[in-house]
Amino acid sequence: MTEGPTPDGEPGPGAATPARRRRLSHTSRGIAWGAASQGSGQLVRLAVLFVLARQLTPRDFGLVAACMVVTETASRIAALGLLPAITARKTVTDHELSTLFWTSAGIGAALWGAVWLAADAFAAFVEDPASASILRQLAFVFLPAGSSAIPIAILTRRLDFRSLALGDLVCMVGGGLAGVGLALAGAGVEALVAYTVAPALLRLVWALFRARWRPRLHFSLTELRSFLAFGSASLGAELTGIIGSRLDLLLIARAVGTASAGYYSFAVRLIEGPRMRVSAIFGRVLFAVAAREQGRPEAFRRTATRVLKQQALVLWPALLGLAMVAEDAILTAAGETWLPAVPPLQVICLTALVRSLSSFCSTVQTASGHPRRPFWTGLLGIVAMPPVVAFCAPHGLVAVALGIGGLSLATLGIAIAWLPRDFVGPRDLPRALGTPALANLAMLGALWGLDAAAVVAPWP
Repeated sequence: MTEGPTPDGEPGPGAATPARRRRLSHTSRGIAWGAASQGSGQLVRLAVLFVLARQLTPRDFGLVAACMVVTETASRIAALGLLPAITARKTVTDHELSTLFWTSAGIGAALWGAVWLAADAFAAFVEDPASASILRQLAFVFLPAGSSAIPIAILTRRLDFRSLALGDLVCMVGGGLAGVGLALAGAGVEALVAYTVAPALLRLVWALFRARWRPRLHFSLTELRSFLAFGSASLGAELTGIIGSRLDLLLIARAVGTASAGYYSFAVRLIEGPRMRVSAIFGRVLFAVAAREQGRPEAFRRTATRVLKQQALVLWPALLGLAMVAEDAILTAAGETWLPAVPPLQVICLTALVRSLSSFCSTVQTASGHPRRPFWTGLLGIVAMPPVVAFCAPHGLVAVALGIGGLSLATLGIAIAWLPRDFVGPRDLPRALGTPALANLAMLGALWGLDAAAVVAPWP
């Protein structure tokens, strides 16, 4: 029941004002489109991944996984943290957008050349000569990756979540077709390369088409500087986030070889890839709405807790359910070759729950004007990761997964402690997560009950 107006005629704190109704509408539409896109997209993604697993070897997956630590980090550098910087601005001119577009394109080209030259040194680090060729092929992703941030930011500012969601689906389907086609043709590890590079190109083309925007031949250093202050801080948080989620793959490849890293990478692709995409969609919705609610902490708090609740309702059942059926799912879909990936996959499912909360905290901190907080939290995790992996690697992949999970839990505690209490405080999290937690406990109880019943009285 909503509250009525106050005696002086102003709307009460819980009143459904037109502004609040619009905010809830934007939030609901963004979440609905994101959920629909990711739901259908992840079905496509899982189908593609299982087809590739049938056609390729664990070493192929390990090679690409080790290289992607470099490529994904460099892609974030090319984007310069401009997506949140543009979204947070009240007004952005066409000339400013053109300056940012050409800057990102230039940095992407420079990074492509730098990684091409450094590929042999990288191969020596992971002790696998084949990784040099793979890294050079993956480096093509830098050319479109940075520039696509500008038209995506335009769509985000317009709250055009429909175009963004459809774009994600187009990229998944297009990349999947490229990867599966090459795999069936016998291309080997190059199929995984195409599966990674094709979506980046499709994302740029789609975003430019839907944004109805073309860059002008214009560049201004003064305009660029005005975005770099916020963008650099946001970029730092993005880099620590992506390095923290991928560095373990590189360290495992060096410690125990690319074949073992392939099993771990397969589990990560099944879990962390979808988790990061879903968290990014919910974060995009939260950030876009927050940009329109600047100076209104209570409105931000209501939107943030609503987004967190919806994110948990989407992610938690999928992750916990997959952890319970992991062995049967992997055996049926990927084959016996990939059974060693099951135990680490089950641990990674639980770690993904923790990281989804960390992503939410990072988005809140950045959207509320504190982008350096997630940077320092992520940097702490990166510094601690090499000794954790070095200690756990001799004991197997499950030990590594448990070590990374413990580290993720520790950094989540720091992220929660650093939440800006004027916007979202630690006490808001239990209120938002109560319903998802109860729903998932009920789901787990039902699954365990069915499993126990099947043991006592097997199906005919």
